[in-house]
Amino acid sequence: MKDFSRADRLSSQIARELSEILLYYRAVPANTIITIVEVEMSRDLRVGKVYYSVYGDDNAAEKADIFFRDHHKQIRSELAGKIRIKFMPELKFEYDQAIERGLRINELLNRIKKDDR
Repeated sequence: MKDFSRADRLSSQIARELSEILLYYRAVPANTIITIVEVEMSRDLRVGKVYYSVYGDDNAAEKADIFFRDHHKQIRSELAGKIRIKFMPELKFEYDQAIERGLRINELLNRIKKDDR
């Protein structure tokens, strides 16, 4: 059995803590649910790419992007208070479109199924 690397452990801890921070963060756009999908750490643990998905109205992804652009420093600061690490990694938030693509593919497959009948 392969042991998890330090980057893997830190990634999962950051994802858990960010999810909790976003759950109670007051500035999250109204009628928008932001979910942390995955965190990928660089080898030196200095940079973390945070992939997120959004559920909400048609422009929820745009609102979430603006939210992360405006509040990334406060979120990183709050995260630093929850994780004991020598250097807090720089966080880069990126919208993950995988869920939307999956739903679109599923919709297309259902249409094909209906057409075959």
